[in-house]
Amino acid sequence: MHTLVVSLMGALVAGFIYAYSTYANALQAQFDLSESAKENIGLAPSLCNLLTVTNGLIIDYTSVSTGCVIGGLLMMSSYGLFGAIALKYITVSNPAVAFFLLFAIGSYGASFIICATYTVLAKNFTKQRSEVVSIAKSWQGVATGVGTAIFVGLFPSDDKAPERLNFLFFLAIVTGCVPILIAPFLRPLGTESSPQQQQQQGFLMPTEQRLPYLFSFSLVLIVVTLASAFHRTEIFSVVLLLILLSPLVLIFPEKCASHDRAMINPSGSSSSSSPADDDVLLDPDDRKADDEGEDENEGISPWEGGPLDLIRRPEFYLLWICSFALQSGGLFLTTNLGSMTESRSGAAVASASAVTVFSCAQGLARLVTGSVSNKLVERGWPRTWYLPAMMVVMALGHGVLCIPGPEALLGGTALCGWAFGSCFPLLVLAVAEIFGKKRLASNYMIFDGSPGAIGALLFAKFLAQAVYKAHEDSADEKCHGDICFRLSHVVIVVAQLIMAILGCILSVRVRVVYEALAGGKVS
Repeated sequence: MHTLVVSLMGALVAGFIYAYSTYANALQAQFDLSESAKENIGLAPSLCNLLTVTNGLIIDYTSVSTGCVIGGLLMMSSYGLFGAIALKYITVSNPAVAFFLLFAIGSYGASFIICATYTVLAKNFTKQRSEVVSIAKSWQGVATGVGTAIFVGLFPSDDKAPERLNFLFFLAIVTGCVPILIAPFLRPLGTESSPQQQQQQGFLMPTEQRLPYLFSFSLVLIVVTLASAFHRTEIFSVVLLLILLSPLVLIFPEKCASHDRAMINPSGSSSSSSPADDDVLLDPDDRKADDEGEDENEGISPWEGGPLDLIRRPEFYLLWICSFALQSGGLFLTTNLGSMTESRSGAAVASASAVTVFSCAQGLARLVTGSVSNKLVERGWPRTWYLPAMMVVMALGHGVLCIPGPEALLGGTALCGWAFGSCFPLLVLAVAEIFGKKRLASNYMIFDGSPGAIGALLFAKFLAQAVYKAHEDSADEKCHGDICFRLSHVVIVVAQLIMAILGCILSVRVRVVYEALAGGKVS
């Protein structure tokens, strides 16, 4: 399970790109930024996604480990400089532009980690692919809430306090060190392993207990993170750190493992670490267990190919539109949640709490999406039917956000987070199934990147800013009340319902692929 364990660490740090709302209000107060300038900075990750197909191409033509190192270095340097400028250790003439560029660079680095993580999981796991992808995606989804809870619990600060900007240094350390440390271990595995390696491989936890264990602790991580949104204490920070270390139990060796390695071999010399022995640490036993019971040749999609093959098919554009719908609806919140909490009527809700609710909702959705969508496939339906269902949930979430009060804010945020989080494990699984695994890295990054970038521009920037400015108070150039975003939510509701129809058309058209994968069993 070593690749799965390190993949969880990679997924976690990649999810920190959604943490902008945690420190956005502090950044605005520190530099007296306009609402428009603050939102423009928040769009950096989304606009950067227009380039993420290059992450996949670079990894396809180099290696996963190279991608991890590049991603870690980019995130460490960009977030570090971001923090230094934000806290005025470094002075620049136009801080808003500098923040945008540094945020974009950090997000581009995170895309290397996302691409590397899910390429490895999709290739290393066959029988349990949907489960491991969903678990990893849940860690990515809840990452913002986890990082916010740990930092604010250990270093308490208000949403607008300059001390909150130290969060950027926290991001620089974590997102820089973790990818570089996991780079040697995160790699696609061979399908064969020697009998000597399989005999020496010995983990304390039996194979059949590992995924239930990970699923349970992922659920605990989400619940504890959600609880921490309303009780920021050091205790929650410590508990979350311990939970994050829990996957290491999976690679804890049996007590006899070290004894076996110390035994004298038949030739009389003591056994020592060799390249073959080191490879034991990279899952050959789990690879065998994962493929057990599978057909010798896994079903191959009749549409398998790379990006140039994809763009010739109408199903590519339908799947892109589905991704566009769900990502734009969620990115509207990740970009504007700080302004929404600040402007709404009724009891105040801290932006960090709203961010944590969104993070936990999408984390939980990512955790169960693989298993739930598997039920569709088992009953003879293409997995893509789950997409229009989530668009309806997204529409419902934005509809709830039109209602005044903190309960509606948190409830609508949770629904939108659920739909947004469901999108990403579905994309990994659907892209691998419909367009094959051979060029998965570059294929997947098309859907993970550009839909969100364009959706964020249209909905999170142009639509949100137009509605917000139409109701600005001329005295302070800020909008006050639920009307600031209500029309934006209504437009998104209508858009989601229209695009849900296209999702249904996609699911009818890809039925032929799932029939081929299932040997004609899809009806």
